[in-house]
Amino acid sequence: MFNIRFTIVTPKAKISERNSNIVFFGVIMLEEMSVHVSTAVWSKTLETNPVFCIAVTIVAFSRQKFGIIHVYNFQVCHVWAIGFGCYHRHVLSSSVIFMKGLYKIMPQQFVVCLQTSLSHRDYQSEAKFASAINKYIEDAIKQEPELEKQDSNAIIVFPEMIGMWLFIASIKLPSMFFTYCNNHLIPMLYVTVMNLVTIITMFIKEWWILDRKKQTRKSPTLSSSYIMGNLTRCLFKYNADLVLEIYVRVFSSLARQYSVYIVAGSIVLPKLQLHNGQVRNTEQGLYNISLTFDPNGNVCNIEYKQYLTQEELDIVDVYIPEKQDNQHSSFETEVFGTVACLICADGWYPSCYQDLMKVRPDIIVNPSLSIPGDEWLDPWSGYSAWQMPSDVQVDDLRKISLEEAWMKYSSPTRARIIPSVTCTVLCQGILKLWDMTGNGRSCVVIKRGDEVIVTEAPNHLDSAIIVCKL
Repeated sequence: MFNIRFTIVTPKAKISERNSNIVFFGVIMLEEMSVHVSTAVWSKTLETNPVFCIAVTIVAFSRQKFGIIHVYNFQVCHVWAIGFGCYHRHVLSSSVIFMKGLYKIMPQQFVVCLQTSLSHRDYQSEAKFASAINKYIEDAIKQEPELEKQDSNAIIVFPEMIGMWLFIASIKLPSMFFTYCNNHLIPMLYVTVMNLVTIITMFIKEWWILDRKKQTRKSPTLSSSYIMGNLTRCLFKYNADLVLEIYVRVFSSLARQYSVYIVAGSIVLPKLQLHNGQVRNTEQGLYNISLTFDPNGNVCNIEYKQYLTQEELDIVDVYIPEKQDNQHSSFETEVFGTVACLICADGWYPSCYQDLMKVRPDIIVNPSLSIPGDEWLDPWSGYSAWQMPSDVQVDDLRKISLEEAWMKYSSPTRARIIPSVTCTVLCQGILKLWDMTGNGRSCVVIKRGDEVIVTEAPNHLDSAIIVCKL
């Protein structure tokens, strides 16, 4: 989780490559005072004797200031620099005093995967949505009380498209649609009729002006799937500003309230512009986007889905990164190191992980949702809309289930090719919007040296909360 640049002053050290054994005995000279560690420090001695681990003290100094870095190994492949105190021409002699505030300085870290189960009633209003989301966080705290006591030491991950359906809250549908309606197309038709001129104008603009000039989606033909997709696209763009406001307000408030990082699933919106922790709708295109909120409630990361499914291609645009050398975003944290996000199907493609190797993430989060919801245990039909990677075994098609394919070909397995990754979160959700359903089974994979620990949700049909200590 950190990179230490140093020069060995006392040569009593055994040093090998990254993620290998490194045991320090003696003094090191820091080349940089701002220490950001991501090099693995581990040994059989530390593994079998954690007391010895706590007792290891490295005396470090720079050109003008002295201090002590106390190294404590919370897990394999992580070294933590705790409480670096600077003193002019003076070195603290007692590591015992240093250790008194150890857990206050570096609290326990958690990743929380919330496999939410939401229906159209949870999207009836902003208040109902906020209450439903808050309830899951409260239940996670009941499951692990330390979550409430610590400060900025948890990353909470929500499923893909959890914000997409805030479109329902933004238009304030009459209550009869939540009581008697059983088809998701009826509310869409209602909104179209009530705003007929605006929607038709948007439809023509999207089909003729935009699609004919810029091929970011499938070729504009007046097929039934394209008409329905473009109509859906217009409806999502119709109230995009208000949807964004609700989405940011809810998750920003919760991140600030609980002092945690929140990866807020994903939402369908035009391209966003990030400035000083705030986002603005640019009204350009329509994308599947994931926002991450920091403990202060500010947006610290924006990720765009690139490998769209066949169903999505009729509605949202294929995102083309502005910087080809860095196609996926990541963000830095003081506690967790580098965190990267891949949205749903992006986690199935090796090219995404090859790109992430450049930033060497410590944690990869993968908000996902499988639609329709009745295919999770069915035979896997293969990749959707994009060419199947060369490492996929063709014999698995129609042989293994969709659930098995998720575990074999998406983030729980593929993320392991990046040496720096110690935790992968695949967060699925359960969705029931009138007759539209989606589900999936979440899991958290933690790597400690050669040991891989997989924690799965009980099933793909019910909500679940996975809390893992790092």
